[in-house]
Amino acid sequence: MATKPELVEKLNYPMTKEGQASFMKDLMKLIADIPGGEGFYYWEPSWIPVSGCGWATEAALAYTGEKGPGGNEWANQTLFDYDGNALPALAVIRDFNR
Repeated sequence: MATKPELVEKLNYPMTKEGQASFMKDLMKLIADIPGGEGFYYWEPSWIPVSGCGWATEAALAYTGEKGPGGNEWANQTLFDYDGNALPALAVIRDFNR
């Protein structure tokens, strides 16, 4: 998991709102620079944790150690915060201009 200190040190983008926006900007540029590169698919950009509406069984929660609502360990990869507000990365995608 990328949250282990020894792995975090090796990340090219910090695990922050700004890091996510920088990653998306670089990704959009890479796609635009590929001949025929037309876009990408961002799997479930609004997958925020909702209490009582998670994918995880009790065994999965015990295995992942997830404490947050919904048992969603990937919630920090959405394009929205836990209250449903758009993160800066969404504006990067929206405003990207070839």
